[in-house]
Amino acid sequence: MSKLADYITRKDKWHPTEKRKILPSGEVELSFTVAGVDEIKRWIYSWIPNVAVVEPKWFREQIKKELSESLENY
Repeated sequence: MSKLADYITRKDKWHPTEKRKILPSGEVELSFTVAGVDEIKRWIYSWIPNVAVVEPKWFREQIKKELSESLENY
């Protein structure tokens, strides 16, 4: 398990609706039910480059678009 995965799993829960799965690779998969994406989006961005949005697809595409637009500034 990576240091980051170890850090993530040390905390019982990051969110009350969290579901956690340790993958065979040692990576940690977290899922949440949220009322809106703004708060979770800021949290996701705070973990870049060590995070990936898997589902829902529309949210993954939104994150991808925003990151691509940000890269245009560099």
